[in-house]
Amino acid sequence: MLNLLFFIVVVIGNCFADDNDYTSNKSDENLRKFRKQFCVPKRTDNEIVKKIIDCENKAMNGSTNDFKLLKVKLDKIGEQCGQGLDTEIAAYSKVDLKNDQAKQLLLAECSPKHETCYNNELNNNKLLVEDLRKISNEYYAAFKCYVDCALKVVNV
Repeated sequence: MLNLLFFIVVVIGNCFADDNDYTSNKSDENLRKFRKQFCVPKRTDNEIVKKIIDCENKAMNGSTNDFKLLKVKLDKIGEQCGQGLDTEIAAYSKVDLKNDQAKQLLLAECSPKHETCYNNELNNNKLLVEDLRKISNEYYAAFKCYVDCALKVVNV
C-alpha cells in the first residue's frame, strides 16, 4: 500500500500478468476497491486477514537488504501511529486483535487517523523519503503485486 506500512520490494514472476500494464492510478483504484471490501467489520475475519498477510509476505520474498532495513523503520512508524487507535478497529470482532500483525494490518488499511499520521511522519522525514525514492521502481512493482493479490482475496 503506497500510503501505508507495506513498502515492499521485489518483483516475483507470478505476481504479474503483464508488467507493462502497471499504472499508479490503476493500482490506487484497486487499493480503494480492496479497502472497500476489506474494511467491513462484519465480513473480515482471521482467515481473510491471514491471506492478506500472506500477500504481503509473497511480495516481500526476495526483497533487497536495503529494503528490509527500510521496512523495519517503516513498520516502527506504523506501530507508533497505531498507538491509541484500538477503538478504530474494535468493531472487527471476527479478527484476533491481540495478534499484532492483524491489528497493524487493520489499522493500516482501515483507519483514516492511522493513514494521516503515517503520511505525516513520512513527509516529515526527509532521509526516509530519500531512501524510498532510491527503491521506487521496486516498490511500485511490489505495491502492484500486493494490491492485486489482496484484491483477489476479498473478491472470492
